[in-house]
Amino acid sequence: GAIEFNQMSGRAGRDGEPACVHLLYCEHDARINEHVIAGSAPSRNELVTLYRTLAAFGRAAEAEGNADRSFAQTNADIALAAAGLDAHTSLNEHMVSCGVSIFRELGFLETSGHGSARRITMVDNPQRMDLNRSTRYLEGLRAKDAFADFRDWALMADPDAMLARINRPITPSFGRIVDG
Repeated sequence: GAIEFNQMSGRAGRDGEPACVHLLYCEHDARINEHVIAGSAPSRNELVTLYRTLAAFGRAAEAEGNADRSFAQTNADIALAAAGLDAHTSLNEHMVSCGVSIFRELGFLETSGHGSARRITMVDNPQRMDLNRSTRYLEGLRAKDAFADFRDWALMADPDAMLARINRPITPSFGRIVDG
């Protein structure tokens, strides 16, 4: 990541001798990062599968006499159940955690407790699902888009453009440029 690059490249030349830093990466490295980002931004289809899985757990809890349809399942258990519901899903524990947060934000469920003591309560008759009302979902989409833009640039940039970008100061990306 950027932090590791900054730390390692900052060490180059400390002994007073000239130093060169070589960046070596390929499309495979981009796919690894895409997988990490996907964990924080499940797709609409993955969220549909997750919701169906959570609703099934809620119905099972109600059938067992739990009138509020609350249940305690780990993220791993929920991901495993989702895979049983849809063999093509790529939901993992991190995606489940993110999805539960999105659904809580949208008012489809409530949670209490933390970790293995967490209970999920499905809300009766939730509103129609509009993922664009979820800040967390939209942030995930923006992260995916930002990485896709960077990935395309990094895999296609010529050496001069790469050097110009690396040799500039590292500053936060906020504010606006005002012509003097």
